[in-house]
Amino acid sequence: MDRICPNFVNFYGTTEAGGVTVLRPEDGGAAEHSVGRAVAGSTVEIVDAQDRSSPTGAVGHIRYRGKGVPAGFYKSPEASRAAFRDGWFYPGDLGRLDEAGYLYITGRTSDRIIRGGVNIYVAEIEQVLLDHAAVRDAAVVAWPSPERGEEIAAFVVAADAVEEADILRHCKEILAPYKVPRAIFLVDDLPKSGTGKVRKPDLIARLPKLSD
Repeated sequence: MDRICPNFVNFYGTTEAGGVTVLRPEDGGAAEHSVGRAVAGSTVEIVDAQDRSSPTGAVGHIRYRGKGVPAGFYKSPEASRAAFRDGWFYPGDLGRLDEAGYLYITGRTSDRIIRGGVNIYVAEIEQVLLDHAAVRDAAVVAWPSPERGEEIAAFVVAADAVEEADILRHCKEILAPYKVPRAIFLVDDLPKSGTGKVRKPDLIARLPKLSD
């Protein structure tokens, strides 16, 4: 809103169902970091892995339903069973709802690291990295580990001269110890698709093998 225009409207939605939530210009305060509240006729919920409603503020799987949500994918029964259940659509996104009903996106269900049996969502770590003044872009990936199953690796594009140790100190000041990356890799740029998404398999292929 500061950089584009004060009347900027933010929608969260999917190809399957169009706009699901909307953040309006009059929404302020902490809500500015959300994607707004459900549009008329839509219901948004956060559930756990067993499809049980999650408490307010807890991160979980996003699901929603409404008049614009279809019953399944065209001629794709397997994909339909995975994404459409009991009248709800599961887009594969993770998020949380606050007490006022604002939805906050925290990542993708496929975009997580299981380190020593603990689920870690990479979006949180990436945001901490991007908050560092010398970081222009960042991506966090799972690093195969024989001891912990997966470790955390962070690829960082620096805007200014910075050492890996400085970025790690920044992470340690903000993140819980188990969320701190095992290593920071400074790179000139991140490989991206034509739509601007980071190609994380390409980054994982660059990682050295861990012997732990």
